[in-house]
Amino acid sequence: MIARDHAMQSGYEQQWALAGMSLAAFKLEQADQPLSPQALEWLRALARAVMDFHDHHSLQNNHLLWTALGVGTTGYLTGDQELIDWANESTRQSLSTMNPDGTLALELLRGPKASAYHYFAAQPVFVYSAVRRCFHDPPRAPWPDQLERLSAVLDRIEDDPQFLAQRAGVPQRAITPEQSQWRALFAPAGDRTPLPRIDASVGRRGGQLSTTARALDCH
Repeated sequence: MIARDHAMQSGYEQQWALAGMSLAAFKLEQADQPLSPQALEWLRALARAVMDFHDHHSLQNNHLLWTALGVGTTGYLTGDQELIDWANESTRQSLSTMNPDGTLALELLRGPKASAYHYFAAQPVFVYSAVRRCFHDPPRAPWPDQLERLSAVLDRIEDDPQFLAQRAGVPQRAITPEQSQWRALFAPAGDRTPLPRIDASVGRRGGQLSTTARALDCH
């Protein structure tokens, strides 16, 4: 898992695996069943491999946000400030591509999938923001304002599935039920109300949403 070949897909598989496993480890931590020191050290090694991949390829779209979720969550779990700083700076870089209206410039390039990719990009940044609050290190300006603007875009898409059609230049495909269920986890920045119970499996994204919601309800 830590070693990879020269194919880009190899690096992508590492980042997806890290995101899912770091969230699973976070949920175990919140349930007072933490990973062993050896397992956490392995997770930290994987995080560093993922960092190295992104440092060489400079991706700024949703890939960087998913990577920041995995690297940053691992950093908080292991007390590794270098991982935390890298994840927070990477999130800042990715969110810097946001347009004034809250749309994500790089995800608008997805054509008919632009709406779906706004949901996909929002998932890691909203969940990571909640993870940071659980470790008493909430996001600082301008991050909260950016999340509020992105949340407003998702609300507009839910109200009008073709909201991004003109911006993306093509009609938009419908949002899937899974994306709608994930939307319930996207609490506005600073919102500390309990998250809803959701029972849809999300595979490499850390397991069931219901357990994710419970773990993030830590205030």
